Amino acid sequence: MKATKRLTDIGWALLGVSSVVLVWVFVVSTGIVPTNTLPEPSHVAARIPDLLGQHDFQAALLDTMKSWLIALALATVVGVGIGLVASSVPWLRQPTEIVVNAFRSIPSTALIPIAIVLWGLGIHMKVAVALYAVIWPILINTAYGVAGTEPMRLDAARSMHWSW
Repeated sequence: MKATKRLTDIGWALLGVSSVVLVWVFVVSTGIVPTNTLPEPSHVAARIPDLLGQHDFQAALLDTMKSWLIALALATVVGVGIGLVASSVPWLRQPTEIVVNAFRSIPSTALIPIAIVLWGLGIHMKVAVALYAVIWPILINTAYGVAGTEPMRLDAARSMHWSW
């Protein structure tokens, strides 16, 4: 059953990608979009090995991965910490939920100009924007996970003399 579902998921994914490529080929070959605006898929595919070998591309990829890793680590520490405290202390739940919902409604891309003014175009800006983008799901899932812990599990932990 799992193997069938997995194959079905892979099939749908391949169908989706194939559909996009076919539309791309159609749009370019019929001249709806000129090739100087949107190159043919075969030209793009032929350039991928060259792009992967370029030093500038590799440096930019490493910079992006480093920024993402730092942001994810910070978001995990901060999001789990706030989520644990906010869901463990009853009088903090509602105020935290209001603040989280207010801030997570602002798209991270809207903050890019402000981040550029504050931190420039360096790694600090990239980490700040990525941190803002990924902290909300981590914080929310941690808070709901702690709040949804079964009382029997809490009783079992207390009987084993675990801390809070």
